[in-house]
Amino acid sequence: MEESYQEGKEDINYDVWRLRKWLVNEKCCNDILPYQEELVTGFADLCQFQQSLVEQVTGTDDFATILVKNLKELELERIRYLLKEYLRTRLRKIESLLFYLGRDKEKWSLLSSAETEYMKQLYQLMTSHFERSFLNGLPEKLRAIDERDGDNPPGNLDDMDEFVFLYAAEEIGNVTTDPSSQVTSTIHIRKGEVVCLRYSVAKQYLLDESAFLL
Repeated sequence: MEESYQEGKEDINYDVWRLRKWLVNEKCCNDILPYQEELVTGFADLCQFQQSLVEQVTGTDDFATILVKNLKELELERIRYLLKEYLRTRLRKIESLLFYLGRDKEKWSLLSSAETEYMKQLYQLMTSHFERSFLNGLPEKLRAIDERDGDNPPGNLDDMDEFVFLYAAEEIGNVTTDPSSQVTSTIHIRKGEVVCLRYSVAKQYLLDESAFLL
């Protein structure tokens, strides 16, 4: 695992590697992670610039020139795929956690401005639809669609105790595996190791990019 991590940093652009890492993190947890605006904006600008370079190469039979153009197009498609998949993954997560996010404005800071606007409009549309469809016909105390219902809340970010696999991209050191437990248990996480931790413990290492999910 250590070898593959090092190869990734040496063989591809580091920012591409970071974007791919954040994409995997989003796919492997139910939590909403901070929107990576700097990465997304940077790659969007890069794609636009790269596309303009590709379009300038026309009317030539030179093998070397055509080869470089094809390589640029391949790289462009790879970056576009990562960007689209990252944004789509976040949108799917926003939709699945719509009513939770709609009532928890503190989470809005984790979204981009476009994601926040999309979430607010979708929340309003879905709420209005449910009210017109059947909620207005129910007793008033049963009309709230964003209330928790036993073990099946309509989107829940509060359960941080799920177990996840974490790969240490850097030396992390001693980690308390369950801070809420009365019995203190720690493990030492070295660079390149894969460990299974509660998400509540692992999250801080995702945010500082010293580790990522698998």
